[in-house]
Amino acid sequence: VKNMLTSKNKIQKLLSASGITPEDTLVVYDDNKMNAARFFWTMLMYGNQNVLVVDGGLSAIRDAGIVMTAEVPVVTPTDYVAADKDTRWLATAEDVLAQVNEPDKNTVLLDVRTNAEYQADGKIPSSLMWDFANLFYKDGTFKDIQTTRITFVDMGIRPEKNVVLYCQTSMRAAPVFLRLYDAGYRNLKIYDGAYLEWSQNPNYPKDIPTGTVAPSQKDAS
Repeated sequence: VKNMLTSKNKIQKLLSASGITPEDTLVVYDDNKMNAARFFWTMLMYGNQNVLVVDGGLSAIRDAGIVMTAEVPVVTPTDYVAADKDTRWLATAEDVLAQVNEPDKNTVLLDVRTNAEYQADGKIPSSLMWDFANLFYKDGTFKDIQTTRITFVDMGIRPEKNVVLYCQTSMRAAPVFLRLYDAGYRNLKIYDGAYLEWSQNPNYPKDIPTGTVAPSQKDAS
């Protein structure tokens, strides 16, 4: 479905064409609070931890008075070799369904969509709702690490818990993943198919706003 992780082959071609090597430190930014964090997660999935996300993105860069340019740099292609996909950071629909059917008390499914989205289309059963917009100050920068830790611990999501993050297409889950990673959480996964994949499968149950769960074919009896 839309926005899922690209293949190892494609990421190698892209990075090679961009003149990037695994030894380079990559400073990445965006203008939507999602893409840079998604790139961080993608690189982590393929074994590269040399990625720094600019807090506040393009607006913060401009506010800092950093000179902008329209000049296109000359790039010397490289032969970037990515590691194999590191599935410790990835949850599949089957993983999520297993958690729904046989809940593990040490695992949390965290839906970072809005409550309006939940009201309109439901959520994965047992998921906690927490809007990803709560991650940021009004200026678009991340709330500080201590605030992030306190917020999630107050929700019962401690660092030792397994946290599976999802949204509608896996994009908003990425900055939440990044900030929890910054806060010392390491038992993190993004359900990459996200609610778009889940809601399209009639075999998967949905928790609708009334609190009842739409029956799946498996549970129809």
